[in-house]
Amino acid sequence: MNNTLPANDERQHSVKRKRVKTIPAHLFPTPKAGVAWYGREQWERLRTIADDPENFHDTYEEWLANAQARTRDLKQKGVSVQRVDVDIDELRAWCEEQQCKLDGQARANFVVYFLEKPD
Repeated sequence: MNNTLPANDERQHSVKRKRVKTIPAHLFPTPKAGVAWYGREQWERLRTIADDPENFHDTYEEWLANAQARTRDLKQKGVSVQRVDVDIDELRAWCEEQQCKLDGQARANFVVYFLEKPD
């Protein structure tokens, strides 16, 4: 058995490294988000009929400030934000059709439905 080490050129492996290609940013779609938006009367009405009123802000002004801050934060992160003006009667009918509670999950799913439905 030969215990001698091979010469340097024999030790070098001929491993080819793949070159990582950078994909131009314009090829990536802009992230999008829908945000449920309510007028004062719609929000107050929603709060009275929702199945999760404990999850609501105490006042419309608190909700509005929070919604504006979330929208601003998303936009600063490069997300395209679309406000969805929610009609409470339409939301309620949609929940009945879907046989689901009128809660936060349903409101989020309604926004997605609204954004994806054909005009």
